Amino acid sequence: MSMKTLSSSRSSGRADRSAISTIVIVVLNSVFLLSLQQLLQFSSPANVNSSSSSSSNNIRGGGAANDGINNLPTTATTTAGAAGASIQQSSPFGYHIPQGIATPLPSIPITPQEETSMQRSIYGGKGDKAHLGGFTAFDPMGVSPTLWTHMISHLGVKSLLDLGCGRGISTSWFVLHGLEYVVCAEGSHDAVTQSLLPQLKEAKDDANVKEYDLVEHDFSRGPWWPERTVDVAW
Repeated sequence: MSMKTLSSSRSSGRADRSAISTIVIVVLNSVFLLSLQQLLQFSSPANVNSSSSSSSNNIRGGGAANDGINNLPTTATTTAGAAGASIQQSSPFGYHIPQGIATPLPSIPITPQEETSMQRSIYGGKGDKAHLGGFTAFDPMGVSPTLWTHMISHLGVKSLLDLGCGRGISTSWFVLHGLEYVVCAEGSHDAVTQSLLPQLKEAKDDANVKEYDLVEHDFSRGPWWPERTVDVAW
C-alpha cells in the first residue's frame, strides 16, 4: 500500500513539474512576443514622427531638466535635433549611423570658489565639474598592449574611438602603431590641456605616426559622434 502511495506521489510530482515548465515557457513566449510587438510599434513611422515632435517640444520647453539643453549654442542645438531625427528614422532595431558633422560641446568650467570645495585626491580635473570624474597621470589598469596588439594583428582593427581618453596614453599607442583613423574624445578640459597627443607631432617623420583627432566634448551637454564609423570604441 505504501509503495503504491509513493509511486502515485512521484507521478503527481512529475506532472506538477511538467505543468509548471509548460506555464513558464508560455509566459516567456508571451513576454517575447509582446516586447517584439512594442518594438515594432515604436519604430513605425507614426511613432517616429510623434517621438520627434515630443523631443522637439522638450528641447524648446523650460524646466530645470532642460536647462543644459536650452543653454546650448543655437548651432549645437540644431545639430543635436537633426541627429535625433536621423537616429529615430534609421533602423527599427536601434542601430544607427548619425548623419552630418557633430559639433563638440566643451565642458563648462566651475568657478574658483567651487573648485575649493572639490576633493580630487590623486585625480586631475582642476576646473572641471564633478560629473567628469577626473583622471590620473597614468593608469596601469587601462594599458593593455597585448590585447591591443591582438586587436590589430588578429582582428584587423584599423580605426578606433577612445572615449574618455584622459591624457591620451592609450590613444597614443594606437596612433604610433599605424591605425588609419584614431579619435581621442575627452570631457575634461584639464586632461585635454595636458594631453600627450600634441607631442606626437614632433615625431611626424616617423612613418608609423598617423593623423588623429583630439576632441573635447562633455556628453552631459548633448550628443557627439566622430566624422566616420570606427572599428572599435575603447
